[in-house]
Amino acid sequence: MKLSAKTPTLLSVSSNYGNLSDEDTEAIRNIILLMRYVSFLIILFLSCFPLSAAPSDLSPRYKEWLELVRPIITSTERDVFLRLQTDEARDKFIVFFWKQRDPLPDTEANEFYEEYMKRVSQADSLFGPGSGKRGSLTERGYYYLLLGPPLERHLFTTHSELWPLELWFYQGDERFGLPPFFYLIFYQPQGQGDYRLFYPGLEGPEQLLIPSLYRQATNREAAYNVLRKISSELASASLSLIPGEKLPTATALSSQTVLASIRSLPEKKFNDAYARNYLHYQGLVEVDYADRFVESHLRTRVFLHQGQPFVHWALEPVKMSFSPSEGGQVYASYELYIKIEDQSGRTIGERSEEVPVRLSREEFEAQGKRIFSFQDLFPIIPGKFKLHFLLKNKTAREFSSLSSEVEIPLPGAKISLGQPIIYLEKEKRPENQVTRLQAFCLGQWRYLVNARAEIPLNAQVGLLLQSFLPAGGNLGPGGWLKIELNRADTQELVKTIEKELSSAIQAENILDTGLFSLSDLKPGYYYLSVRLLNSERQVLGAAQENFILLGQSYPAIPRILSRLHPSFPSLENLKALGTQFFLSGQYEAALKVGTEILRLKDEPETRLFLAKSLFALNRFEESLSLLLPIYEISKSREMAKVIALNLVSLKKWSEALPYLESLLQEITELSVLNLTAECYLHLGLPQKALPLLRKSLELDPEQPQVKKMEEEARSRIK
Repeated sequence: MKLSAKTPTLLSVSSNYGNLSDEDTEAIRNIILLMRYVSFLIILFLSCFPLSAAPSDLSPRYKEWLELVRPIITSTERDVFLRLQTDEARDKFIVFFWKQRDPLPDTEANEFYEEYMKRVSQADSLFGPGSGKRGSLTERGYYYLLLGPPLERHLFTTHSELWPLELWFYQGDERFGLPPFFYLIFYQPQGQGDYRLFYPGLEGPEQLLIPSLYRQATNREAAYNVLRKISSELASASLSLIPGEKLPTATALSSQTVLASIRSLPEKKFNDAYARNYLHYQGLVEVDYADRFVESHLRTRVFLHQGQPFVHWALEPVKMSFSPSEGGQVYASYELYIKIEDQSGRTIGERSEEVPVRLSREEFEAQGKRIFSFQDLFPIIPGKFKLHFLLKNKTAREFSSLSSEVEIPLPGAKISLGQPIIYLEKEKRPENQVTRLQAFCLGQWRYLVNARAEIPLNAQVGLLLQSFLPAGGNLGPGGWLKIELNRADTQELVKTIEKELSSAIQAENILDTGLFSLSDLKPGYYYLSVRLLNSERQVLGAAQENFILLGQSYPAIPRILSRLHPSFPSLENLKALGTQFFLSGQYEAALKVGTEILRLKDEPETRLFLAKSLFALNRFEESLSLLLPIYEISKSREMAKVIALNLVSLKKWSEALPYLESLLQEITELSVLNLTAECYLHLGLPQKALPLLRKSLELDPEQPQVKKMEEEARSRIK
C-alpha cells in the first residue's frame, strides 16, 4: 500500500493483473494488424469525400469545437456529444473531455490542453496562408495536431519537376502500433488548393510529378528514378512510409497499416470509457469528478427466487481510494445509482443509496491486489432492459459508470437458458440466512464470483445458470449439461465436460455444474458454450460465456460488499416491481402488485400508488375512494393532484377547483395551471382562466392545445 502521489490525503488500492503469454500476445497482435488494415481501407474510402461536418443544429461555437478536436476525439465521444440536448450539457462535456486528457489532474494547469492549443496556433500559422480555412482545419493541420511537430519537415515547393509537396519525418510510439520511425508526404495536386496526404502503394510516385514536364515518366519505376535525382529520401518515402523497408518488396499494406494506426490513435491513447454512459450520468456527476474516472468491471445475471426474476450484479472498481479516519481506520463514502431503461429508452426504475466502506489499518494493508466487489440484487419484471450503474466515491471525488443488458423471458412454450456465470468457490450459508436474499446466494449456497471473468492459473471453477421453463414445466431427472471450452483466437475445442442433469439441477431450476479444473489449459482468451440436452440428447437450450485464463495466480476471490434482504415477497421488492410495471405502462399488473402491498401494509404511499394505477385504467371513482378518506390527514400535494385529475375526468369541475387552487398557492406547475384554467372555462369563468393560460404559455410557448384554450377564453370575454 502507498499514498497516492496525486492525492496525498488518500490511500489507494489497485487491482490490475498479469499478462498473457508471449505466444498468445503475438497471435492477438497479428489479428489487430489485420483489423488495422481493414480499418485503413474504410478510412481511405471516407477520405475520398469531404470529412463529415458538425450537424447544422449545433451553434457555431460547438461546431468550431468539434472541428478543433477532430484529430483527438474518439468516435464514442463524438457520438455522445452530438446527442446532447442542451448547451449546459455540452459545456460540461467539454470540461470532462479536457480533464480526461490532463496528465497531472491535481495541478492547476492542464498541460495537454496547453500543448494542444499551442499546436493549433502553430498549424494556423504554418498551413493557413493560401488556404481557404484555418491551418489547423486542413489535412496537414489534422496530422500536426494529432502527432505534433515532425522531427524533420522538408519543403519541396520550388522544384519545377514536382507539384508543391512536404516530406515529414516522425518518431513513432510503438506502444500504439506505430513503427519506430515513419514518413508522411503531403502534396498539392495541380499546384493549387489545399495540400493532401499521399498514399504510397495506392498512389504511385508519378502522382507527385508535373506530367506536362515529365511525359516520359509514365510508369512508377521511371517516376521513382526522377524523384531519386531530386531526393533519395523522398523517392523512398513515395514507395513506403517506413524508412529502410526493402523497396522491391514494399507493399501498400505496410504503409497503409501505418496510416491506419495513426488515424486510430485517439481510440488507443485516450480512455473514453467515461463517455459511454455520459448521457445517463451527466446530471449526477459534478465537474470536479471529471478527471477521476475509474475503470470498473460489471457482471449482471438473472436468477429466480420464489418464481420472481432478480438481477444479481457485481461491480468492481479497478482502484479504490480511502481517506484516513479516526482510530487508525480508513474510510470511503460511496454513492450508488442504478437506472433501468426499457427498449424505447424509457426509465422504468431508479434507485440510489449510500455505501460507506470502512477498513481497519490491518485490513487495508492486507488487501493487497485483492478485488473489492460491490454486489447486490433487485427484482425485475419480464422484458428486455438496459441497466445503468453509476458509482461515486465522494471521499476521493472518483466515479465509475457502466451499462449492461438483461432479458427476462415471459413464460413461453419452450425452455431457454440464462447467461451463465463462472464462480470460483461456493460456501454454505448460515442457517438463519438461507431464506433471505443476497447477491449470488441461491438456496443454501453462496457463490463467490468476480466481475472480471479473469481466472488464475491452475484454478478450479464452476458454472451457474438459470433455466427458464414453460409455465408448470420442469426439467425432470433425465438429460445432461454439455460444456465445451474453445480458444477464442483459433476456435479450437480444448475441453468437453458433461454432467448428468440430476446432479446439476438445484431449486428454482438453477443449474450448477460443480467445480471442474482448468489446469490442463494454457493461458489465453476462451469462450465456453453450455447446452442443455434431453434424454434423447436433443438440444433444449444453449448459452455462452467468455473468460480469460491468466498466466499467473492472483487473489481472484474478492472482498465482497453486499447486504441481506428480506425473502420474497417483501414490501421493498413489491414496491420496486409495482413501480416498474406502472412506468412501463402495465397498469393492470401494477394494480395487482399494489393490492398485495396494501394487504401487507396500509400506508398513504401505497394508496397513492394504487390510486394512480386506477386512474390510468380510467377507474376514477375507485381511485377517489382510496384517497379521499385520508387526504385531510396527510394533505399530500401528490394526492391533491390525483384527486383533482379524477374529478376533472368525471367532469366535476367545481369539486376539483378547491384542490387545484390550493396547489397553485404553493408552486406554479404547468399541469396545474392548465387544469385549473380548464375548470374555470367549463364553469363559465373565462376571465379567471385567461391569466392562468397566459402564465402557462410564458413558461412554455410550445403548447398548441393551451393556445386554443387561450383564444377561446379571450373570445368569450369579448
